[in-house]
Amino acid sequence: MLNDKAVKGLKAELLAKHYLIKKGYIIFSAEGGIGPIDLVGILDGKTRYFDVKTNAKRKDGTKICRTNNKVPGIRVEIIYVDIDTGEVKEHTFDKGEWHKKYKIARNEKGHYTGEILKR
Repeated sequence: MLNDKAVKGLKAELLAKHYLIKKGYIIFSAEGGIGPIDLVGILDGKTRYFDVKTNAKRKDGTKICRTNNKVPGIRVEIIYVDIDTGEVKEHTFDKGEWHKKYKIARNEKGHYTGEILKR
């Protein structure tokens, strides 16, 4: 029997897979697998690696922002899935360029608040 977190993760992966297939990707996945890459997509001869995340929020309601640099030499992109609405968003931007322009605010405890500030 799967726990609630595992069920939520599987739902997110299936929604992300459906989204990518509709965009024309050939998808390879490891449902329920452990590791930094959840889906591998091939489109027009180009391979992309995806880590699927659910839209998570802190207790105060602010969004948890994630980055993925767990595999040296491979760009693993994050796909955010909202389980409640079924909305899927690709998180595709150049992290280095983004951080030159913006930063994420922190609260008095040093935790990220999710608020994006211009530099």
